[in-house]
Amino acid sequence: GAPGGFLVPEEFRSTLMSLSLEAAVIRPAAMVIPMPRGTLRFPVIRDSSHASSLFGGIIAYWTAESGTMTASDPAFAQAALLAKKLTGVTSASNELLADSAIALEALLMRLFPEAIRWFEEEAFINGSGAGEPLGIVNSPALVSVAKETNQPASTIVAENIDKMYARMLPSSRSRAIWLANSDVYPQLASLARAVGTGGSAVWLANMAGGPPTSVMGRPLMF
Repeated sequence: GAPGGFLVPEEFRSTLMSLSLEAAVIRPAAMVIPMPRGTLRFPVIRDSSHASSLFGGIIAYWTAESGTMTASDPAFAQAALLAKKLTGVTSASNELLADSAIALEALLMRLFPEAIRWFEEEAFINGSGAGEPLGIVNSPALVSVAKETNQPASTIVAENIDKMYARMLPSSRSRAIWLANSDVYPQLASLARAVGTGGSAVWLANMAGGPPTSVMGRPLMF
């Protein structure tokens, strides 16, 4: 500085660099139900298995002419939504608001909604259900598919995806999505299936273009 560097003014650019958060994937695909009160109850059909009946108890019988008909009834239940509040707070002095080279109020109004969205998505996937949403991986509705015999831990083979797809509710296949951590990508890129005495890649055929964005025809979200 002493030989003249102090004479060169510093420059400041009022552009804030920030890290982009992951895009929301759960809320855009969800059925959002407005709640005017803290609790909302609504009736549902209790249907957990189609092994012997439909809609919780309806059974149709093949009946001969003038034969006796057998009664059956659907089963109903009640679901309850309990509102929980996700909050964030910060503080800024009047001087900071007035003197900052960045439009601080506008910045905070952008950062907090993005942060809330991120914490929402985290809870939708991993939430415990205690004071927060019950996440997918902790839900009693979760269906887990066992790995193949002698398959090493932390690996994915094509048969895993076959069996996951087979366990999907058929009526959901037209709107389902795959969620994967970015660490899964190398496993997907190397997926192969045995063909006779050889084999072939089943997801990433070559590296000339970008990787596929779907698996089994459904979107893949990292």
